[in-house]
Amino acid sequence: MLTRYVGFYDLNDSGKHSVEITLLEGALYWDQDGAGKQRLLPFTETAFSLSGTPVEFVASGGKVTQLVMKFAEGDILAVRRK
Repeated sequence: MLTRYVGFYDLNDSGKHSVEITLLEGALYWDQDGAGKQRLLPFTETAFSLSGTPVEFVASGGKVTQLVMKFAEGDILAVRRK
């Protein structure tokens, strides 16, 4: 199930950033701009925590197309590369 989230996402916030989601020993990891892997802790099948920040993967037509970081100030989207 987690393999469907693996890949590269383009995060658009104040600048353009690259996020790589990897799977290692049954856990998902987040690596933004090559700064190092951080483990995503699961809340549900599609929602995770990145150091306390909610991250949710969104699918369309059965394929994961983006992820959403949720903040009080508003959501930040990251579109999956094709």
